[in-house]
Amino acid sequence: MVKLSRIGKFLVGAIVASFFAVPAFAVPVDITHVHNGAPVASVPDATLSFGPGLGLSTGDAIVTINATGDFNSSTENFVLTADGGAFSFGTIFNSNTGDDIFNHTTDTGAAYTTPNTAITAIIPLATLNSLLADGQIDFFLDYSIAVDNDVVPFPHTVSIQLVYDEVAVSEPGTLAVFGLGILGLGYMRRRKRT
Repeated sequence: MVKLSRIGKFLVGAIVASFFAVPAFAVPVDITHVHNGAPVASVPDATLSFGPGLGLSTGDAIVTINATGDFNSSTENFVLTADGGAFSFGTIFNSNTGDDIFNHTTDTGAAYTTPNTAITAIIPLATLNSLLADGQIDFFLDYSIAVDNDVVPFPHTVSIQLVYDEVAVSEPGTLAVFGLGILGLGYMRRRKRT
């Protein structure tokens, strides 16, 4: 039978504890950005940036859009893309449900100051993690020329909410216990040789 010193017992305990260390859990990410457009004759396009510092995801993301303004026809709508066109959500509020990935039944926006119904879309995990590889996602709103281009222009607001579970980084305590376990294995091997 092998007799262990106090240090040896401590190190064996550290090794055993490292196998039972609590893993880090996914961290929920819930961010909303808003683009407020002034009442102008021609609405400029906009970019809403999420990040930097975003981590990779453990699952799909849900993107929710709320919009108020003059979005109500095939000429008063916007195209939404992410990261320079790497992912396209399609054309939104243009009365055509077949050209975007959102969950609305009619794709008809509301005119002027009436809030539009919140619509959601899913970014699949593999696509999401490729978009998050640089730690941020940029959403680009490409407004059609007729948005807010009435006799009396109306202000508009588009908010984008991004929700997903971020992969958590292991806690320093878990890594320390694991490191002690590795040291213990090295110590035990060295003692066995002598």
